[in-house]
Order: sequence, then C-alpha cells, then structure tokens
Amino acid sequence: MISLYDEFETNFDHIGIPLKDVISAKVVEEANGMFELELEYPRDKVKELVEGNIIKCNTHRGKQLFRIYRPVKTLKGIKVYARHITYDLLDNFIEDIRPTKTSGANAIQAILNNTQYKHPFIGSSDIENTATAYYIRKNPIQCLIGDEDNSFINRWGGEIVRNNFSIKMKARGGVDRGYEIRLGKNLIGIEEDIDTTEVVTRLYPTTVIDQVVYSLPEKYIDSPLINKYRNPVVKETRMNLPQEYQSNEDEDTEINMEEIYDLMREHCKNLYEVEKIDKPQVNYKVDFIELSKTEQYKDLKLLEQVDLYDIVHVNVLELDINIDAKIIKVEYDVLKDKYEKLELGSFKKKLTDNSNKIKEYVDNKTSDVAKSVNHLKNDIGKQVVELDNSIDNLKSSINELGEDLILTATEAETLKIDLERVTYESTDLVNISKSLGITTEKNNYIAALNTLTNYLNMNWLNATYPLPITQDQANNVATHFKYLEDRKTKLINKIAEVREQNAINYTDNKIIETEDSLNKAIDNATSLITGNQGGYRVDRLNAEGKPYETLYMDTDDIQTATNVIRINQNGIGFSNSGYNGPYETAMTIDGKIVADFITTGTLDANLIKAGTLSSKSGRIYADLDYETFRLGGLSGDIVEHDNTKSKYIHEDGSYTEISNRGLRRRTATGSFDYNYLVYVGEVEIDITGNILGDDVIIQLPDEFKGKMFKAFSSLKTFRLPGGYVLDSITVDAWAKNYNEGTVIVNSSMWSRRVKTKTGYIKAADGSQVWGSFLDSDLNSFTNKGTVEVQYMVIA
Repeated sequence: MISLYDEFETNFDHIGIPLKDVISAKVVEEANGMFELELEYPRDKVKELVEGNIIKCNTHRGKQLFRIYRPVKTLKGIKVYARHITYDLLDNFIEDIRPTKTSGANAIQAILNNTQYKHPFIGSSDIENTATAYYIRKNPIQCLIGDEDNSFINRWGGEIVRNNFSIKMKARGGVDRGYEIRLGKNLIGIEEDIDTTEVVTRLYPTTVIDQVVYSLPEKYIDSPLINKYRNPVVKETRMNLPQEYQSNEDEDTEINMEEIYDLMREHCKNLYEVEKIDKPQVNYKVDFIELSKTEQYKDLKLLEQVDLYDIVHVNVLELDINIDAKIIKVEYDVLKDKYEKLELGSFKKKLTDNSNKIKEYVDNKTSDVAKSVNHLKNDIGKQVVELDNSIDNLKSSINELGEDLILTATEAETLKIDLERVTYESTDLVNISKSLGITTEKNNYIAALNTLTNYLNMNWLNATYPLPITQDQANNVATHFKYLEDRKTKLINKIAEVREQNAINYTDNKIIETEDSLNKAIDNATSLITGNQGGYRVDRLNAEGKPYETLYMDTDDIQTATNVIRINQNGIGFSNSGYNGPYETAMTIDGKIVADFITTGTLDANLIKAGTLSSKSGRIYADLDYETFRLGGLSGDIVEHDNTKSKYIHEDGSYTEISNRGLRRRTATGSFDYNYLVYVGEVEIDITGNILGDDVIIQLPDEFKGKMFKAFSSLKTFRLPGGYVLDSITVDAWAKNYNEGTVIVNSSMWSRRVKTKTGYIKAADGSQVWGSFLDSDLNSFTNKGTVEVQYMVIA
C-alpha cells in the first residue's frame, strides 16, 4: 500500500489517501548520499500530489516517508520526485557549534540539538573515536553527510542509516553475510569497472630523524600480490616516528635503528593488509531485470538478500584477486517489492590524501597560530606594562603617606595625578574587553577602580591640608588596592584567553577554507583536462579526423608514464603523477591558473586575495587577515597599524600614537597627549551651605570620552543675599570620569552680614562727625549665594 498525507501531518499510523493507480515507483538510496522516491501516477487522478505533501511506501528498509519536492506533469500522467523525510533538515539552520574532542554520539546530539527551530528527528551513533569539527551557518544535512572536510562522515567516519525520523551514524551500517560471488564483464546484466590507478605493489619506506631521511637496508617492501600485475608499481611512503623514538638533545640516549626498521616494515604491512593499497578499486552495477534472463542468475540470486552497506566477497576474474566489495547504491521497485539494481564497490573518497602542498600549508598555519598568539600576548603586554607602572606609582605615593600619616597639599596633587593616570591607562583594557564581548571581568575591574577612586576623593583629595590620616583609612586603601589588582589580573587573563582562542578559531577556519579552495581548484583543473586514454606521443582525432588532444609523456606507455603534459580545448595540464593526474599545475580555458609556486617579474591585477603580503626585504609587511601592516625601517622611521591604533615610530624609539583615545606622544621618560579638542561652557551654581562647595557634573561631547582631558575654570559673576558682603570665593573644575567624558565644576563662597549704625565718625582731619555708616558682623558668616562659573576643557 502506497499512501499520501498532507504536508502538516504528524501521525502516519492511519492509511491517509491510498494511491491505488500507481504506474511505477522506484526508491534509490546511495551510501552516505541521496535517498529518494520517484513515482508516476495517472494525470488528474489525485490532486494532492503536490509539493510538500508526504508519501509512505515500501522500501528495502520497510515503510518509509518521503516528502514531494518536485511534481512534473507529463503526457500520460504526473511524475513526482520526493526526498526521504530526513531531508526536512535541509530547511533548518545551525549558527555556530563546535563539538570538540568528543565522540560520534555526542557530535550528532550537538548537531541535532542546536538547530534554529525544533524538529522531530532523533540521532544516535555507536562511534566512540573522538574528533573535532566546526559548523558555522550550515544546515544539519551538510553537517552530517556534506562534502566539506568538516562534515560528520569526514571527521568521525561512519555510515548513515535513516529510518523515518531516526538517524543513526554507525561505524558499520551493514554486515558481512559471507557471500562469495564471481562477477565478470562478459556477464549480461553486470557492468564492471576496475580502477588500478591507485594501486601500489612496492613500497620504499622512509622516516626522518634529526632532519636526516632514513630508508630500510633492503630498501623495498613488496606486496604479496605483486605478481598479479604486469610490473611493480613503486611509491615512497613516509612514516612519522612515535614520540618515544624521536631524539632529544637534552638527553644522551642512543636511538635503536633496528627497532625503527621493524616499525617501518610493520607500517608497510599495514598499508597492504589494512589499507589494501595493493588492490584495485572495483565497481559493479547489477541489473536484476537483465540478469534474470541468464543461466548464472541462480548463482547470484543471493544478492537480493543484501542491504545497503553490506559486504560481499567478489573474485576479480582478470586478476584472480578477491576483493571485499560493499553495497553502495540500491534501486528498489516499490510495486514489485524487490531490488531492481544494485551497485557494489567502494565509497568515493571524501577525505582524499591531500597533496604535500596542502600538508605543508597546514603545518605553516599551525606555526602561524603560535605567531598570532604571541603577537596578541605581546600587544596586550605593552598595555599591561603601562597600566602596571601607573598603579605602582599610585601605590608608591600612598605608601609614602603611611610613614607619617600626614597628607600635604603637594602629596595630594601627586596622588591625584597618579590616580588620573591609572584611570586613563585602564581605558585600553576596558575598550579591548568590550570589543571581545568580555562583560563580567570588565565590570568587576571598573567597579574596583571606581571604589578606590571614590574612597580617595571622599577622604583625601578634597580636603584642607595638611590632613591627618588614620590607620583605618590607610588599611582601607590597602584593601581597595588589593581588590583592584586582583580584578586587573583576572581581566588581563580573560582578554589573553579570548584573543588566543579567537586567533586559533580564525586560523582553523582559514585552514579548512583554504584546503577546500585548493582541492576544488585542483579537482576542477583535473576534470577539465582529463580526457580519453592516449599513447606515447599522440595527436588525438575525433570522428571527423580533427585533432582534439595532444599528449607529451616521459615513456612510451601511458600506464607507466609519470610526467605528462596534456593539451586539449579545455587547457594545458602538467602532472607528475601519471596520465590521470591530478594536474596540480594547470591553465584552463576559463582563465584559471593552478600552481604551487609562481615566480613573476611584473604582476598586473585588479584584485589579489592573500593572507600576508611582504616585500623581499621584509620592511613592508601587511597581514590582511588580522588587518595590520608595517612600513619602513631602512630610514629609521616606521609606521605600524593594527585594529586599535596607528603608531609612527622614530629612530630614537619615541613614537606618536593615534587611536580612538586621541593623539599621544610617547618617549623614554613618559607620555603625554596632544590637545586638539576644546569645549567651553558656563554654569550657574546655587551655593547651598556645603563647606566643601557644591558640585555640578558636566557631560562633555562624545569625542572627549576615553581621552585624558583637562579642565579649567574662572569666575564670571556672583550674587549675594541682601545685607551681605563678599568675604571669599573659589571656583574649580576637574575630570570626574575619562571613559564617560564627565567633568565636575565646583564653587564655594563666604560672605558677612552688614548693618547700618549711627554715631561719631572720625573725619580725615581727625575731628569727630556725627552720622550713619555700615559695619560688618564678624559673627554672621554665611555661604549662601549664586555663582556663575566659566569652564574650559581641552583634550
């Protein structure tokens, strides 16, 4: 029974809409690949055969669900193409997950549990080996069985077994049923393809110790099957020594070469027995309809009992070699409920042995990670040193106060400057932590700095001097300092940790992207240039007698040729691996050049994509990945730029720095800011009776935020209550918070009451004159009134 369901159906235990008039129905499944239904039905019989609806039918794996993705109307009916229900995951999305050093079981859970929206699919795996993969902006199907090197099947291996809403990634998806069969190209219904291009029957093993290459005394290790082929196929194999056999300059140990030779021999044995490099790749396509017409069908009928991934033992008649072949594709007739076709062979390699160039690139990139991490550590190290110096200066100033517990005006001014410097030098770390998304450690550090600043301002920095200091105050400041230094250390460690991980993640992704890019370029060139087989020196002709390809080889036999130049309408290819490539140096007709190394005099280009550009002398250097560059050096002056600042370095080691904090000049004796921003304003302050005066907080424009600005003030005018005269007045302005760009303007004022009196007044000539006069009351001081203050801020 074949049933049809609405696209929103979730219960498939009922019959649904029966499809009784199906003309044909075929299910095709490939190993770790497609799983589809192709069904044909009379036209206008069922209107519900539309995109999105679901079909349930018999398959080689029992009843399975398929969702229609393409209905096509034909002259005699409608043909629908439907994917297995698991392909619903194509529509879902994974933003960024990184299963790290974990098993296959944990990896599939990570993939299916981190989709953009929930789904009904359940995953499992019996793969215990651990691996790591990064999935960024992918759908779950790409993550599981995609062609990318990062996919599950390429990182953990395994074979996908799909059963409706169940997805299993199994170490072995099938079983070895012990079937032994003889297949041949002369058998009707059997299509045979034997590929010996990757066969190796004689190995030349080598290993490297202290940069010296060693080979075996006997040099070669032969395969037991070497006589099955017309001549030996010889290749080198490089064995990486285990760590315990590597020499150590710090230890006076002697390397046992006999043990190493035994390891090299065992390495070759594994390549023959486990990797089976001495056996050809085979592929057999079995057509049961044609095969059933032959006498041999009775001997091969057992193939109807196998399933995808099952292993069958095949005898290759031409070579008299037994090969273990796996069922890699099935075509199932739904109406007849039996196989129509099978394909036996090997999986097409999805993780090929990359060229030496790619391996070298990965090694270089690993080194680049270390360099990048060191660069980041050194970069933040400079900023930490500056902050540490400022904190040490402030701490030293406070410690000096503890000697006599007296704070003078000069000491208070020094203390204030040191505190401002600590606040200013903290700006770098705060800005870096913001850019890296570090919140907790950043907020803890800011809170510690604010606590110390507020305590000093409240108790020591706005007082009348000399000021006695209590031992409790000194102890409190010491506690605040310890808290600040602890939070500073934690913030610095967190910044280093995040930047290091970002560098590693970035480089890992670049390695993966570059491997994919280079492999695709090589594969594309090989695909374009590879044509039919030729001979020694051949101008190949088509059916009309016109040439379409020319070959130049280093031997007169295409099977033994190693160096091949191949020219056809698609391009020119150069291979040192034989006629079938890969062509790792090529020029194709579509304008692409693939090469490991290019030397040129002049390069004229509109766009160059690269990681690093450098002059031959190294004096001009640009890292395009990390957005940094360096120019100069020969004349003594150097320009450097990274993603936070630009520096102009001079011969004497001094330099000018431009960043979001402004323009700074740094020398061996210290640093100072160039002032180029000016902000002027005025404010009216209503004196309320506060002995220390009244504060008004001024918010500066955004361009002042994060800069080491200075504030100045002057008196504009003042107003007193009636009957009072001015005794004294002060105005002041100073920075409150550099990061927030705020300034405090302060004013205090004292006045005295005046009264009118009558009596004798001494005249200029010394005589006494009766009259009225003003007299101040020395006991009637007040600090009420209004003051207008002008202020100016520069940065």
